Amino acid sequence: MSTSLLVLLVICIFAAVANAGSWQLKSRIVGGLSAVEKRFPYQVSLRIKSNDMHFCGASIIKPTWIVTAAHCFFQLPENTALIYGIVNKTHASEIGTRIELLTLIMHPKFGVRAPEPDIALIRTKDSIVFSEFVQPINLPTGEFIKSGIPAVVSGWGMVEVWILI
Repeated sequence: MSTSLLVLLVICIFAAVANAGSWQLKSRIVGGLSAVEKRFPYQVSLRIKSNDMHFCGASIIKPTWIVTAAHCFFQLPENTALIYGIVNKTHASEIGTRIELLTLIMHPKFGVRAPEPDIALIRTKDSIVFSEFVQPINLPTGEFIKSGIPAVVSGWGMVEVWILI
């Protein structure tokens, strides 16, 4: 399975569906498996600086660029820490590499009444150091995912259903 398909699928899964002016998460993935080292070397944990709590996932796309869901940034970007090079988010601060967010670029059409397209780019202050445990995700080359194609989704996931009104 190509990781190109993975990034598109992750973005689609995080996209909320507008329903009468409110957001509602329509579906979710529950019951996944624990990842092994090196399986998802592009995964990044977005964390609240003040309490080191994980609040969203993201993917490395270039040495200074990360892609995530725009809805993750109801949290203020200046209070966001980024940790990469981890599989388990529980001990991320001790194991992973912390990097600072320099710029957040939200999709211009994302907003309170229009939750799609739910995508944002993060530019990091310093370059991410690539290794066997840290690599960028492969982005699509122009082909679109067709219905019925199996895919793998990575992330730490959310098991609650949430609604913002």
